[in-house]
Amino acid sequence: MTFNWTMEALDRLRVMHAEGKTFLEIAAALNTTRCSVAGKAHRLKLPHRSQSFSAQKRWATAEPKPKASKPFLFTNKRERKPPMLLRIVTVPDAVPVSLIERTGCCYPTTTEKPHLFCNAPKGDDTGDYCEVHFRTMYPNSRRSAA
Repeated sequence: MTFNWTMEALDRLRVMHAEGKTFLEIAAALNTTRCSVAGKAHRLKLPHRSQSFSAQKRWATAEPKPKASKPFLFTNKRERKPPMLLRIVTVPDAVPVSLIERTGCCYPTTTEKPHLFCNAPKGDDTGDYCEVHFRTMYPNSRRSAA
């Protein structure tokens, strides 16, 4: 539902805006929404006010709040956890290779760059990992890694 802007409503908007009324006060007087009044004021190219105009007006008439005796402390602050580090688990008889040369297990065997990967033969049910690294990555897996 849109508001029909009559000539009387436009004149009243211009007068109240010039008096320094807020968009909310003008909207209440015209029985419309604040956004409707703000949009019409923009389209009529009425002079801009500072962003905190209505806040300054509210603060000028508001009573000051009593200050709390204790400063507010953030008690529910979540602490950041450090990133989880991979355990370097080596597989006997596996020759680590670079990513380009890898044809088997994709578990990294180094922490520094360039990373080397396990490259042991993959298990049938273990996806991209050998049996040892599958159990390392998924310790609670119910799939048989044998």
